[in-house]
Order: sequence, then C-alpha cells, then structure tokens
Amino acid sequence: MHARYRQDARSNTILFESTKCTEVNSSQLLPPSKLTLNQAVEEAEVLRQRARGLLEEVETMEAALKESRSRKANKKISEKMHMVDKLFLNRPLTPEAVARVMREERWSADQACLVLDALYDRLTQGSSTLSPAELKIGDHQTREGANHTEVLILESYIDCLIRGAENLDQAWSSPSESRHPRWSGRVASTLKSQLNERYRRDAENFQLRVAAGANDAVLNANETVQEYMRRTLGLPSLTEEMLGKSRNLTHVMNRISLIPVWIPSSLLQFVTRTRARISPADVKAIKNEVLVESRFFCTSFDSIPSAAIFRGNLRPPVGHTETRNLPAECFRAIQQKMDERGLSERVQLFLMPDPEWRPTRDVRDSKPKPVILAIPQDIGPSRPESVDWRRFALKCFAVGLSALTTYTYSVSCFALNPFFFESIVSRNDVSVLRVCLPVFVGVVAVQLVHELAHYFVAKQRDIKIGLPTTVPSTQLGTFGCVTPLKSFPTTREALLDFSLSGPVAAILMSIIMMSLGISATLNASAATISTFPTVPLTMLKSSLLTGILLSVLAPKVMMMPLPQPIPLHPIFFAGFVGLISSALNLLPIVRIDGGRACTAALGGRVGAFASIGTAMFLLSFLASGSSGLGLAFGLFVGIFQRRPEVPVRDEVTEVGRFRLGAWVVSVGIAAFSLMPFPGCSGIL
Repeated sequence: MHARYRQDARSNTILFESTKCTEVNSSQLLPPSKLTLNQAVEEAEVLRQRARGLLEEVETMEAALKESRSRKANKKISEKMHMVDKLFLNRPLTPEAVARVMREERWSADQACLVLDALYDRLTQGSSTLSPAELKIGDHQTREGANHTEVLILESYIDCLIRGAENLDQAWSSPSESRHPRWSGRVASTLKSQLNERYRRDAENFQLRVAAGANDAVLNANETVQEYMRRTLGLPSLTEEMLGKSRNLTHVMNRISLIPVWIPSSLLQFVTRTRARISPADVKAIKNEVLVESRFFCTSFDSIPSAAIFRGNLRPPVGHTETRNLPAECFRAIQQKMDERGLSERVQLFLMPDPEWRPTRDVRDSKPKPVILAIPQDIGPSRPESVDWRRFALKCFAVGLSALTTYTYSVSCFALNPFFFESIVSRNDVSVLRVCLPVFVGVVAVQLVHELAHYFVAKQRDIKIGLPTTVPSTQLGTFGCVTPLKSFPTTREALLDFSLSGPVAAILMSIIMMSLGISATLNASAATISTFPTVPLTMLKSSLLTGILLSVLAPKVMMMPLPQPIPLHPIFFAGFVGLISSALNLLPIVRIDGGRACTAALGGRVGAFASIGTAMFLLSFLASGSSGLGLAFGLFVGIFQRRPEVPVRDEVTEVGRFRLGAWVVSVGIAAFSLMPFPGCSGIL
C-alpha cells in the first residue's frame, strides 16, 4: 500500500490518505449482526495485521523524514561554515577584506545573515572552536582560557562582518556604482537588527530560567521548613494562608524579574501591579496588519505577557520634507487602524523614544529612535471605582489643615497693625479677627481659579483628572493643590496646555489683585489705611516682580528703609500668596505643574535632568541651615512628589514654537517672582 501522511505537531496525531487499499475487500465484510464468532475473530486478525503494516510503514517514513531533515540541517550547517571559512580563514581580519570577498562572490543579504547565524550559534555554545589552526591554542592554556579566546575571536568576526556590510552598502549606494540586485543596500542595518533580536531573546530566556529557579528554590525552602518543623521541632506545618502568601510573593518576584529594560520607568509602576495581559493574537495583528499598512517600518519586536514593543523607523511620504509633524501623523493613522480593527478596546499604544538607547553605546544614533509600546487597555493611572475612605479622609484632613494655615497667614499679616495688636492683646477682643477674612477669601479665590483653569483645559484636551489635594504651608498658608492625572494625555502639547493653564491663570489674577490692592491703598483715607494689614518692606522686596510692581505704582514706598512697616490693602496680600505659590508650582521638578510642563516642552530626558537639578537646588537650603520657604517646598516635593509622572501617548512629537515660547516666558515669570529685589534677601 502506498500512503501519504501528515503529522500535526500540536496534537501529535498522524493523518493518513490512502491511494490504494490492501487486498481486503470491504464488500466481503459482513454486518456485525450476521458475523459468526470465527468470522469475527478472522476479521479482527485481518484488521490487526492491517494496523501493524500501517504502523511499520509510518515508523519507516518517520525515520526517513528525520534522516532527511538531519541531512538538510547538516548540509545547511556545512554551507554556513564553508561561507565562514571563505570570509575569515587565511585572510586578514579587516572589514575591507570581508567586503572585498562578498563583492567578488556577489553575495546576497541572505548569505550574510546565514554567516551571522553561524557565528552567533558558535558564540552561544562557548565550548567548540572554529578552527584549531585559527585559534592556535597550546596545551599550556586552560579550558577557560581557550573558551575566552574563542569568544573574543567570534566577536571580532561578527564586528568585521557588520562593518564589511556597511562598507559594501556605502560603496554600492554611490550613483557611479551599479548595485548587485540581490544586495538590498541596507544589509548592515538588517544584520544589526538580527543580532539585537538574538541578544534580547537570549536575555529573556535567561530571565525565565532565573525566575523558574527562584520559584523552585522558594517552594523547596517551604517544603524543607515544613519537614523540619514537623519532625525536629514537633510544630505544626505551615498553614495554607502562609503558603498562599509565599506563593503570592513568589509570583510577584517572578513578574518583577521578567520585566525587561525596554519598559520605561514611567510605566513600570503600572505594568508591575497589574494582571492584565495582551494576547499573542493581538500582538501579531498589530505587527502584521496595523504597522504594515502604516508609515512605521517595523524591524523587530519583543513582548512579555503584559506589554509589547515594536522597533523600527518612520518613513516619510515621497516628496515630504517636513518631518516635525511626521510622528504625529503616523501615530494618528495607526490609532485609526487600531479603531477600525477593534484592537483599541483591548490594547493602547504609546509612541516614545527608545528606552534602551544609550548615548555612550549607540554612538551612531544622535538621538533615540521612535518605538511603539503596547500595553493592555485596563492599565492606567485611574483608581478603582470603589471609594478609598482612607484617601478621602486624608484629603479632607489636608483641606482642613490648609484652611487653618491659610487663616493663620492672614492673621500674621495684621501682626504689625497697631489697632489689631491692641485689640487682641490689651482688650482681648477676638471679634477683630473678622478683618482677616478678606485675605483668607482672596487666597482661596486664587487657588479656585488655578484649579478651574486645570479643569476646563483637561476637559477640552480629554484628560481625566482626580480631586485636587491642598498642600498646607506655615509660611504662605498654602503651597497650592496637587491635581492627579487619571488618564494618559494624548500628546505633549495637551500636557503642556494642562500644566501651564493653572499657574498662568493664577499668576495673572495675582498680578491684577496686587495692582488693585496698591491702587486701593493709594486712594484710601488715613482712617481706612489704619485697618489694613501691615508688613515690613523687606517682605515686599523679597520678590523681584513684587518690587518692580511697587516701583511702578508706588515708587515712594521703595525708598523707605527695609524694616519700615508698610500698610497695604488685604487684596494685595491675597495676590502675593497666589503669585509665590504659583511661581513655586512652575519650577521644573517631578510631578508638579512645572515638572509636567518641562517634560512636555523639552522631553522626558531633559525633564528628568531639570528635575534633579531643581531638587538639589531646593535641598541645598538644608545644607545652608536655612529654614525658609525653599527648604519647606523642597522637603514636600522630595517626600510626596518623588514618583515619575504618567507618560503621554505620543512622546516623540515635539511642541510648537508658540507653546515652547509660552513655557519659557512662564519660567521667566516664576524666576522673577522668586528672585529677591536688589539689596534684599530672597523669599526662598
């Protein structure tokens, strides 16, 4: 009988298609009801013989197939080694020599990739040599020394192969040269991508082995401890609850050990605490359906159960010279294709610079290449829908404490007023505390404008935000509010608009309030001025912007001595608090408005360096022995705002010049607000 069969690797079954049956005629087989016992036995024996014949034929064909595959594999290995010997054996180890051989032999890109595979396979084995004549290892050397020597030689071979391909790419890219049709012109980049993919795959396998070993070690330790407690100490075994906690700890350790380096730190906090997963089918659909039809040319990809990364290059359209908006247009088209295929319901994408780029290592790339990162749609900064009563109680406590410190600040503004001081100290008249309410209400109004500006811009830019948390301050009454983000902003422009909206609106309102306060003071009567808050001139000159405003509207005040008490309208002091607190929030540091704006305007890397520099500047007041405003704000930021901010969906597209200029102006206003007037100490 001649039979053809097909083996399914998953079910491990063999399907037969017979072209010619055996001599057993099916018409001779009688129905089971009419068979006698002898006929049934004979029929069973015929079927058994038939099955034995089929099994023998299958075994024979399996052996022939294995032998054929082995011959093909050995032939492929011998071809690879023959190409390796042709390139490197008995030749100077230089890229020029390698390029000359590939040019003379008219190699194709596939042949270069085969050589790279052969070299990398030998490199990972680490125990065999290419050629004893090439290695020339004497008997006096140890086995470890021989292996180390071979690794160095193989690495030099790989480097020469890639650099030789680069030389050939450059030589055949010139108009005067007629390029070989089988040489694509980008063979060197293909070899680099293939080598990086092999490196990443081996690193992931190593992490899997480490995690499996850690898991086995923890489980073996649990069993050993239980056995020791039961036999030696006579104590009961570990409870199921304790074992459950140990298994959970093992699960967390395994998940952390499997997190690759291409997960950015801004997303690490979300990826490690979630159990959401991306299905392999979705990853395959993104690579083979979505990205293939886009301007993003994917060269390699990598994935873990909770994330996937796609590396590649952005390809501009033919005749397209403007590249600033290319990432935004490409990412917008990719998002549209995700929506059309229904993948956006399960997966969300991020366009960001390559997290694995290092300036000292990737010297050929002046800046990181864009990559696309995919995570499950369920991952995000939003909290669960159930109310967290502890967090809610903490917010309420912060609001109450901020109200108390703000009212305390308003009372301190009247400390140098003779009428107020005499009423409190001499007459014990606490009803005079009502005159402090305008300052208190003005400070609250400025902060309300700050948060309303955030709210309206967030609604316009489709950014979800949480309830703000007020921050108390013993010097100013309040440092403002912390508004958490509950979703990933779409672009850097959206994040910049949201970040600048609150402080800029509060600063504009504060300047208007201070100007109105100075004008109201100049036009008030002596009796009315006697009821105004009074502060020394040194406090007013602690801010350069406040000093400039006073120099323009009330120049005579600036000529008085620094200890001189100056009465001003209550609305001025409310604006002064709003100005200083908004200027502090515009400092480029971590998760406050200024840190978000700096990251959006200049990028994540520059924003990180700016945050570190600003934090060190604020904490330097601790070394100087100062106990002023800068130290208090620096401690607040260092303790409560040290975590990285959530990333935006498109981190590659830069902001426009207008928004960049607006951010520079806002930073300048903040600097003028916090710098001291010449001849006076600063507020920080």
